[in-house]
Amino acid sequence: MQSDKILAGLKELAEKIGIKVTEQVLKSPGIHVRSGLCTVRGEERFILDKKLNQGDKIEVLADCLCLMDTNGVFLVPQIRDLLAKHRKRAEHSQKQEDAETVHAVEEDHRIEALIEALDLDNSDSGEAEENQASQEETSELASEVETPDDSDPNLESGGQA
Repeated sequence: MQSDKILAGLKELAEKIGIKVTEQVLKSPGIHVRSGLCTVRGEERFILDKKLNQGDKIEVLADCLCLMDTNGVFLVPQIRDLLAKHRKRAEHSQKQEDAETVHAVEEDHRIEALIEALDLDNSDSGEAEENQASQEETSELASEVETPDDSDPNLESGGQA
């Protein structure tokens, strides 16, 4: 099947499932815009960059349509096979993203556990240091307080001045 017929078939499929396809020039200075599905005034639209070559237009439109429910819509074999290929690729990408997310979450948990362990170690050593400092301070204060000495001639018996 020729690429122009595949593109026309994809646009027709989109219309059948309620997605209006429009081609527009998406180049705008300072703004990065690309082809994709959006909702405009409650209507689903697929805006396709007019500047893309035909192969890229087919790819981006097939990437979108492969995720849509096309049950009950007749698809010519070439379109059906193209969407199946894109669906499989999208599922693989999703699984890969999920695996990366799980890995990132596991890594976050390991980091949090490590930080928590370090905080506990620091707080334990901090408490020990505080206790030691408190004991040293108490010892210093105790040594500064004069205790009555029996050899002091100014003290009368009974230790009173």
